[in-house]
Amino acid sequence: MTVRLRVEGLCKAFGVQAVLRGVALRAGPGDVVTVTGGPASGRTTLVRCLTGGYRPDAGSVLVEDDASQIDLVTADARTLAWLRRHHLALLDGPLATPPRRTCADVVARTADIDHRAAVTALERIGAGAVASVPIGRVRPAAQRTVALAAALAGDRPLVVLDDPDASSETRSWIHELAAAQRTIVVVEPPRPTPGVAALIPLPRQRAGHIEQGAITWQQP
Repeated sequence: MTVRLRVEGLCKAFGVQAVLRGVALRAGPGDVVTVTGGPASGRTTLVRCLTGGYRPDAGSVLVEDDASQIDLVTADARTLAWLRRHHLALLDGPLATPPRRTCADVVARTADIDHRAAVTALERIGAGAVASVPIGRVRPAAQRTVALAAALAGDRPLVVLDDPDASSETRSWIHELAAAQRTIVVVEPPRPTPGVAALIPLPRQRAGHIEQGAITWQQP
């Protein structure tokens, strides 16, 4: 299955503080859309509005396939939970999971893959040493790496990543997912060394920068 993400006029405020101001974004199968932004730019709020973590105040966030269309702005809680379970792979910080589960078990359960595949996923991004360690006993940075492995290893058509590491292996894996017609959105801070935005040249990559809640897109 493939999906398209179509965002129009997305607005989000917290009290009197407007965080997102009319954001528009489109991504389809095989696309890698990257958005960079500094602190307090609206970066993380954007991710959470794109994935059902926050309810936007206005606009639309449409997840579409050939048979259906779901607007995250108006969808009920049950529909959002179903979408996040079956269609969406998300990196948005460490995973909420019982601390005694091993890291490999966490990846397997989150990505809906078997244990061996979960270990392989952790090994691929340099975290194989924690596969058998309870996740509550590893450092927060390693917990985030576990969450990244789960997001990249799952068979989900829409992948949204908030500040993944910029290692060559992560970038290579994103390349592979794009080639497999996944729809990928990466939101990350500007980096002194190349980040995921440095995946260019991909045949279907678009890059933008978010500042004060609005995105300026680079011209192809």
